[in-house]
Amino acid sequence: MIDKRALTYTAAFAVVVLAIFLLRQISEVVVYFLLSLVLGAVLRPLADFLRGKNRLLSVFVIAATSLILIGLGYALYLSFMLLSDELNLLVNTVSNLKQWYLPVWMERLSFPRTLIEMLPPPGQVFEIATTESGQMLLPFIQDLSLNLVSVLSGLVIVIFLALYWIGSEASFERLWLSLLSVEHRQKARIIWRKIDANLGDYGRHLLVRFFLTWLLISIGVYYLRSPYPILLGLLVALVNLLPIIGFVLAFLITLTIGLLSSILFYPWLLVYVLLVLALLNLFVWPKLYQAKWDVPILRLLFLLIIGETLGLRWILLAPALAVTLQILWDGVSSSLRMQKPLNKIESLQIHRQLLVQAVSDLEDLPPALNQNLQRLEELIEKSSQFLDPELSLTLPDSTATGDYQDAG
Repeated sequence: MIDKRALTYTAAFAVVVLAIFLLRQISEVVVYFLLSLVLGAVLRPLADFLRGKNRLLSVFVIAATSLILIGLGYALYLSFMLLSDELNLLVNTVSNLKQWYLPVWMERLSFPRTLIEMLPPPGQVFEIATTESGQMLLPFIQDLSLNLVSVLSGLVIVIFLALYWIGSEASFERLWLSLLSVEHRQKARIIWRKIDANLGDYGRHLLVRFFLTWLLISIGVYYLRSPYPILLGLLVALVNLLPIIGFVLAFLITLTIGLLSSILFYPWLLVYVLLVLALLNLFVWPKLYQAKWDVPILRLLFLLIIGETLGLRWILLAPALAVTLQILWDGVSSSLRMQKPLNKIESLQIHRQLLVQAVSDLEDLPPALNQNLQRLEELIEKSSQFLDPELSLTLPDSTATGDYQDAG
C-alpha cells in the first residue's frame, strides 16, 4: 500500500522542480509579469485617488503627472549624457595613469601609502583587462550592456501591463481567487492586498531613496570640485539601496573615485558623502518607510542568491520577492505565536474586523448597514467588561457574593 505522506511529498517535489524548469524557460515573461505587478502596486494610490473623481479633475491630475514624468525623463536623459562624458574622462584618466597619486592630505598616512604600493598601476590594470588576452572587463561590459538594453526594451511592456492591472484590479482578483476554495478566498484576498500595499510602499520608498540620494550627492560633490559628480552620485545611490553593506560600499566607491581624481580629491568630499548618507538613514528614511517585519539580512541574501543564479533581470525583483516572503512569514509566525485560545470578546472583535473588511469591498454601502456596524461596535465595547476574563478577575469577591445573594 502506497504511503499517502510519501506520495504527497513526491508530488510537491515534482511541482517545485517543474515550476523551476518553467521559470528558467520563460524567465523573461515571468520577469515582465512580476515587474508589472510591482509597478502597478506603486502607481495604485494615484488610481485610487482618481477613482470617483469628476472627469475634469482626473484629466488635470493625469496631465500634471505626465508632465512631471516627462520632465523627470528629460532630466535623466541630460544626466546620462553628462555621465557618458564623465565615463570617457575616467577611462582616459585610468588608461594614462602610470602610478597612483595620493592627495597631499593622505600622504602623511601610512596605511594609504602601504596600500598604494601593493596595488598595480591603474594603466597596467586597464591594459590587462581590455587587451585580447584579458577576459576580465570586456565580457562583463558586453553582458551588462545586452541585459540593460533588454530591460529597457521591455520597460514599455511592463508599463502597459501595469496600467492594465490597475484598470482591471477587481477582474484580476476574481480570476486568481477562483482557483481557490470558497473558505480560503477571503483570507487569500486579505493577504494579497496586504502584500500589494506593502510592495507599493516599499517600491515608492526605493524610488525616492534612489533619486534623492543621487541628487544630493551629485550636487554636493559638484560644488566640492569633483570631476565625476554624476557618476559618483549614481554609484552611491545604487549601493545605498543595498541593506547592511550599502554604507560601507558607498565609502569604498567614494574613496576609489577620489583617488582616481588625484589632487582634486579633498577630505571634505568624503566627509560630505558619509554625512549625507548618515543623516538620511537617521532622520529621513525612517519617516518615509517603517515596517515591523522588515529583516534587512533577508533582503541582502535574496539579492545575492538571485543575482548569482538568475541574472540581472531578477535582481530588480529581489527586493519585491524578499518583501513578499517577509510579509508571508510575518503572518505565519504571528499565527503560530498564538498559544492560548481566543476568549469570547477577542473572537467577536475578529469576526467584526472580517465583516468590516468584507463590507468595505462594496462600492455603494447602504446607510442601514453602516448604522448596524456602528451599533455592533458599541455593543462589543459595552459587553467587553462582562466577557473579558481579565476584567472579571479584578472584581472583589464580596461584590460578586453580594450579587449572588441578592439574586437569590
